[in-house]
Amino acid sequence: MKQLKELSLDFARIRFYEPDMAHIDIIGDYLITEKEVRIINTHLSDLNEGKALLLLITAEEVTQFDDSARVFSASEEGSKYSLAEAFVVKSLSQRLIANFYVKVNKPPIPSKVFNSEKEAIKWLESKR
Repeated sequence: MKQLKELSLDFARIRFYEPDMAHIDIIGDYLITEKEVRIINTHLSDLNEGKALLLLITAEEVTQFDDSARVFSASEEGSKYSLAEAFVVKSLSQRLIANFYVKVNKPPIPSKVFNSEKEAIKWLESKR
């Protein structure tokens, strides 16, 4: 994968890869709310001309996601720039939150939890 662009925010780094993938890496001890998800969506739309992407999502172990972030992300509006989402987890607590999101919030796009980026990317590429 060839990296095309990179954007750094206070709470995340977003890398764009050709032809249609982005890696969203949530950084630091941060509570992600609907506000931050909306900011990420705005940048995904702006930097990819409104086209949906395959999303690889990682976060540091101390990062937290509140209910508003999960509910919005799983909505039609919150997922309109996503073709599929792969979450790479580093801890049991992250796995529990990610599985809760996938199974309870039920996003309208293919979403799956992985232990490794390599497995996640392979799965995302199968969703083209």
